[in-house]
Amino acid sequence: MEGEQGMDKVTDILTADEAAEVLLVCKGTVYQLLRSGELKGFKIGNSWKISMEAVAQYIMNKSFEENQ
Repeated sequence: MEGEQGMDKVTDILTADEAAEVLLVCKGTVYQLLRSGELKGFKIGNSWKISMEAVAQYIMNKSFEENQ
């Protein structure tokens, strides 16, 4: 079913703590990246949510910058 594929993506949503674990940085760094727009995310209430795709894109962008 079409709706079920969309639900797979829901599991790819991380909290700031989880994104910090993936990126191997502190949670404060994740918040700084979110506020600056370097890492894309959205807020639900007071909590930031970040897609795994956004984390992967951030890593790719940083890797590209480092290799320039």
